[in-house]
Amino acid sequence: APSLNRVTKFLTDLFEICGATGEIIIYVLVLLKRLLTTTGWKIRAASWRSMVICALRLALKVEEMPMVSAHSMHRVYPLFTPREFVNMENTFLKLVDYRIVVSQKEFSQQTRDIAEKIF
Repeated sequence: APSLNRVTKFLTDLFEICGATGEIIIYVLVLLKRLLTTTGWKIRAASWRSMVICALRLALKVEEMPMVSAHSMHRVYPLFTPREFVNMENTFLKLVDYRIVVSQKEFSQQTRDIAEKIF
């Protein structure tokens, strides 16, 4: 499994490149939680990056923020081709039954969960 420092560096770099706000990061966490709950999957060393990238791209789209193209994402994370990023995103959408809108209740709950872990 990746070290905490490695995960933190990847997420920090990715969110900086995308200009992700705190709200977007919480949105990403809600989408990831939804994916894991819906599928019964666990976070694995081989898949966590692609899950985060898909959730981030979807969150940016829903919140109508500047989009990071699949080509740009390929430059940041060259393990996947632009086409593979698009395919992964489509698979993510299918797995969560196209439910990518986050309610205020879900957003507030995730914010409280984070606050409880920090403080």
